[in-house]
Amino acid sequence: MQPEKRRGTAAAQVRDRLREAILHGEYLPGERLVEAQLIERFAASRFNVRAALRDLAAEGLVRMERNRGAHVRKVSIEQAVEITEVRHLGGPA
Repeated sequence: MQPEKRRGTAAAQVRDRLREAILHGEYLPGERLVEAQLIERFAASRFNVRAALRDLAAEGLVRMERNRGAHVRKVSIEQAVEITEVRHLGGPA
């Protein structure tokens, strides 16, 4: 089941907006994604921010570490192209 079907549209909107911010360089590779800041930036609940982070981790854009939080994943150009291609094969996100 696709993430947007599993969760409400609010989580999908946070995921999509955060994905775009990462892809446009607003968050740098290795940068920590602080939940409280994301909650404020996207005017979203903690649940929706966490759901968005899990989805982006599944896509390979974010790395989640227990007790350390989420970070933008460091990827090579080749990996970034692959992630983008896989995302497009999965249909609209």
